[in-house]
Amino acid sequence: PCLVVCVPMLASAIAPAPVGAPRRERIIALHDLVEHSDETLLTRVAAGDRDAFARIFDAYARRVKSYLIRLGAPGPVAEDLAQDAMVSIWRRAGSFDPTKAKASTWIFVIARNAWIDRLRRERVEFAYRDTLVEEEESADESPDDAAVRTQTEEQISAALSI
Repeated sequence: PCLVVCVPMLASAIAPAPVGAPRRERIIALHDLVEHSDETLLTRVAAGDRDAFARIFDAYARRVKSYLIRLGAPGPVAEDLAQDAMVSIWRRAGSFDPTKAKASTWIFVIARNAWIDRLRRERVEFAYRDTLVEEEESADESPDDAAVRTQTEEQISAALSI
């Protein structure tokens, strides 16, 4: 109940809307503020701020994992990919450009690309395995067959000498 009442009040206090403006415009203004906050956090992450990264991680790690599961990644794979995406965010925060995309868009693109890269690696691995499966046939007798043959010959010789 408080969330419904408090969100428009908070939005109007932070980003006042014109008198008579619809409630939705006030909520959008709050959303823009949150996104701007994420952009600021990414700027701080680029400077090596671990606290800012912890806030980004808390805000996005679960959402990124859920997104990867919706893309088709099994749960454990999605968990690994989400972790990889978060590491990429830490390493590549300096390349984030707020004029090109929102922070959330940039983060989810990193996660999607991690999933695509995983699929490509698996395809290459499977294709490579298919080329290695070829077994070489040998004209030589196998050691097991040679042992059986020798035992059989000895048994036949022993039977004939009685």
